[in-house]
Amino acid sequence: MSQKSKEIIVAAFLEIMQTSAYEDITISEILANTPLVRKTFYNNFKEKDDIVRYICHNLMAEYMTRLTSGAEFTLYNFARTFYVFGKEKREIFTLLFQNRIFHIFNEAFNNHMALVNSILPHNILNTVDDENLSFIFAFHAQGTLAMFELWVKSGFQKSVDNMATIYTSIVGDLQE
Repeated sequence: MSQKSKEIIVAAFLEIMQTSAYEDITISEILANTPLVRKTFYNNFKEKDDIVRYICHNLMAEYMTRLTSGAEFTLYNFARTFYVFGKEKREIFTLLFQNRIFHIFNEAFNNHMALVNSILPHNILNTVDDENLSFIFAFHAQGTLAMFELWVKSGFQKSVDNMATIYTSIVGDLQE
């Protein structure tokens, strides 16, 4: 029941976030919107931030599945997959930005950068030593997510393909 309990808690939490600010949401309020008891909450999560971490981890897991099972891995396909995914999940990403908790997704994204690099073919990063790789991952993740944030906050005005082209032109220039 643990997975089902987590999903019930997440659904209630996201529903409440549609109308309440993150900092105002309490565990009691979340539980009042579920058939669960407080002990069940604490068997699954330590605190409210853990719900967001769980959501962000699942977002990244879904993105990585798409990334590794999709078209040939190129910088353009990497970016396009990310922007398609972001647009599909726009409600969640918008809530993360509006509530100033996107940094939790940022952490999940950073934690997956090594896996992303491992599937990049002929990547310049394959020649970088481990000591410097973490700095490059941080730089790349922050730039990618800063672009994504601007796109979300603009209301997704640019197309997915346009965003993928912009990303590819920037990262491609960095790799030359």
